[in-house]
Amino acid sequence: MISGARICLSVVSHGQADLVDRLLRDLSELRVPNLEFVIVTSNIPGSYHHDSHGLNVLDLNNRLALGFGENHNQAFNYCKSDFFCVCNPDIRLAENPFPAMLQCFTDPTVGAVVPRVIDSDPFSSNVRKSPTPMSILFRLLGHHNQVEINSCCMDIDWGAGMFQLFSSDAYAELGGFDEGFFLYYEDVDICERIRSLGRRVVVCPNASVWHEARRDSHKKLIYAFWHVKSMARFFFKKYILRSYNGGRKEV
Repeated sequence: MISGARICLSVVSHGQADLVDRLLRDLSELRVPNLEFVIVTSNIPGSYHHDSHGLNVLDLNNRLALGFGENHNQAFNYCKSDFFCVCNPDIRLAENPFPAMLQCFTDPTVGAVVPRVIDSDPFSSNVRKSPTPMSILFRLLGHHNQVEINSCCMDIDWGAGMFQLFSSDAYAELGGFDEGFFLYYEDVDICERIRSLGRRVVVCPNASVWHEARRDSHKKLIYAFWHVKSMARFFFKKYILRSYNGGRKEV
């Protein structure tokens, strides 16, 4: 582990106070020594019980609901730590994932690290290849193009935003998430942009977290709409603007 590294963790709650409470309790019980503080963003009222469980918690309350990327970018403005962790409220921690993940950052070219995510869906994976229109079609037809993880700190195209650890300097250089995405594909986009800068996105299978997935885009029409809209934005940036070929253009 990088000696003396400090971590700031950001979690955004959409009325998910019970999930946030369980996550904070997990962090407290694990006694993560390098967790400097946690930023809990209440995107709608009633999102946080105000029980810090002994952690150093900064509570941000939005007057208007913001998108995934905008919320975490707002949180990053308060981060003075060496590393910035983006975490969903439906993540559970049975063990401290950070020591193994931080080991990957001993390579200074690494910009982001994701752990192995354990999910109730056997076909779900947080480590994936860069999406293409054809891969999306295959996925709709039931073909799951999973990435085989065969080593620690293995290079990947992208890791899902349910749990991502960034070096703060890489996150700042990128300007954080692209706020033009509202709820989906921000994680794909930021990993593509990290790699376009010549930095690495890697997976650390020696670190694991549990994901209590809800998959609202499979159940609610508005989430499906946001998903398709974000997908279209990503492909526009990838194939029309060529934003991931070393360019710095943004929509």
